[in-house]
Amino acid sequence: MVVIAILGVLAAVTIPNVAKFMNNGKLQAANAELSSIRSAVAAYQGDTGHNGYATVDGTAGGTAIGTAALVTGAYLSQPPAGTYTIVANGTVTGTTYTGFTWDTTNLVWH
Repeated sequence: MVVIAILGVLAAVTIPNVAKFMNNGKLQAANAELSSIRSAVAAYQGDTGHNGYATVDGTAGGTAIGTAALVTGAYLSQPPAGTYTIVANGTVTGTTYTGFTWDTTNLVWH
């Protein structure tokens, strides 16, 4: 009976901490993706001399940079999980990423 009580207490303490660490890991992954997008856009603009604006999913005006161009041009290894907006100066801002909101002050997911 004591063993069961000890296991119950351990589970009550451990489970919330594991969930917290998992969410923190997902947040870090989202911000790492953002960093990769920023690097890919800078490399793409440097290689092509292209300073148009676009969304990474390729749906905005200007000359679309788009996921396809970044992936097929070997700037990204796979399409991003989130969507991003890229302005002419190369600034990348988040549009959507499941489970997170965009911090307009620090320009990161939170």
